[in-house]
Amino acid sequence: MNTDTFARATGIPWEEWLVVLGSAGGSGLTHRGLARVAGAAIEERGACANPDWWAQSVAIAFERHIGRRSIGQGAGGTYSASCSRTLSGTLDEVAAAWVHRATTDGLPLGLSWEGEARLTGSEKWRYWRCDLSDGTRLVASVGLSPREGRSVLTLSQEGLGDEAARSESRDAWRSLLHEVTPVQQ
Repeated sequence: MNTDTFARATGIPWEEWLVVLGSAGGSGLTHRGLARVAGAAIEERGACANPDWWAQSVAIAFERHIGRRSIGQGAGGTYSASCSRTLSGTLDEVAAAWVHRATTDGLPLGLSWEGEARLTGSEKWRYWRCDLSDGTRLVASVGLSPREGRSVLTLSQEGLGDEAARSESRDAWRSLLHEVTPVQQ
């Protein structure tokens, strides 16, 4: 964890974050409570772009610091595995390439789809969500890349039971990402 990032973004050095959160009850607070304390400290200092996001990030880093949470672990105790790849194509071209790959060939790790996929989007994003046979969920998101004519496809499997499953899942989805090939229209 690069704690210098917090100082640059919030104006509060990591050592001071430890004091701020610790004096507010730190390890006894829930994730939400930690984020509220962090948000208030950020607001008090002002001059922070996206303060809510940084408050969440500080809360997660503190939870890791005190041993409550490990990398990839959510507040509820489950893990998620994510990987991404930048591809040539528009949001719709990359989303269509993902849907084609996801629905025509098998899935890794012996998984299968459960129920119907849900496709939503906005001007800057496309989301494809589906439940998996092991009780987890896969979210495929496509966002604009800063590089003209390219989009970023991110796969995230949510609800994994432990770090080993997270590692195995991330490797499997990363391999599958290399099978996604958009066709420019």
